[in-house]
Amino acid sequence: MKILMQKADYGDSVLIIGNTTKILIDGGTAKSFTQWSSSIQKIDKLDALFVSHIDNDHVGGAIRLLTSLHSNKVDRIYFNGANQIISETSTEPGTRHDAIELAAISASSTLLDEDKRIGYSEGTSLSFIIKSKGFETNLEFNGQAITRQPLEKTITVGEFKLSFLGPTKENLDQLRDNWTAVLKARGIKRRIIDKSYSSAFESYLSSIDQPMRSDQAISSNSDDIDYLAGRPFKDDDSLPNKSSISFLLRTESKSILMLADSNAATISSWLDENELPTLKVDAIKIPHHGSKNNFNVELIKRIDTSHYLISTNGKKSCHPDLETIARIVKYAPNRSAKIIINYNIQHLTKSFLMNIENWEGNISLHQNVEELEL
Repeated sequence: MKILMQKADYGDSVLIIGNTTKILIDGGTAKSFTQWSSSIQKIDKLDALFVSHIDNDHVGGAIRLLTSLHSNKVDRIYFNGANQIISETSTEPGTRHDAIELAAISASSTLLDEDKRIGYSEGTSLSFIIKSKGFETNLEFNGQAITRQPLEKTITVGEFKLSFLGPTKENLDQLRDNWTAVLKARGIKRRIIDKSYSSAFESYLSSIDQPMRSDQAISSNSDDIDYLAGRPFKDDDSLPNKSSISFLLRTESKSILMLADSNAATISSWLDENELPTLKVDAIKIPHHGSKNNFNVELIKRIDTSHYLISTNGKKSCHPDLETIARIVKYAPNRSAKIIINYNIQHLTKSFLMNIENWEGNISLHQNVEELEL
């Protein structure tokens, strides 16, 4: 099995290639599509596209893919968009006031940076594109939202078997309730999920996925492993991140945890529900680009792996955080594990890297590595 952590700017775009099956998880930022689209050009079929959650550094490149000449290579899609999360059945078309307010939500949410302008240009949403092109979505869930499954319940995509860790139904309910409150505050009555509605919904969710205040800059001048690993942990409270589709992928001989931007509580509770004190996998794509607010010491101790994968160029929120790397270096069960990052990260200083090298065990960190063969 081959894992390609594609150049997705500060986002995720991971292509997993098995013997007979190929799946893509997320599309990175919109402008990163030109950097990784060559990998799609080289294949005849993409058995599935998974879009983990609504945020521009996961959705933007997926929009570009599905509006490109390569869209016909995609067989099926897994995504919790407006149609899946809202699940409204009303046929009330709304008023001109509704149309104006929905457009205002889109405009206020998409002018924050260039990636959002590209990703949601002209009110285009991923939900609308998927529906208009007639893609089969969340097939095994009857087109409804993907939520957590027990370990023994899996879906099959080619040779891959997947068990979903998240999101929980409670997380999606909270996301929907927040959106309903926004509509009520603006006096919007429309419930038909058309192009303008889905665009406003996805733009709004992307805009509220702001980094935690403690996650916006390098939080310590120290490069000491003990000090960094021991710093307090505060779990990510972002609703879009908590709504991430995360899963355990297994073949007959290999296993990978794909954790999107999930928070630690979601992952830990899945392990608890499945009565898994520990879990051994061949690789883990750690959550939220290595944020210190998503991957704590408990999870590191409970998940035994030889490969920790991090996707980011380090140019947003200073990911990966030094605390996350230090926790792995100090607490990883496999003392010969490799930390693999798909870009060179400027804030990983020579002294910090030297401290990793000199730490007990044989944990190693590798930068600018896009491809891993399991």
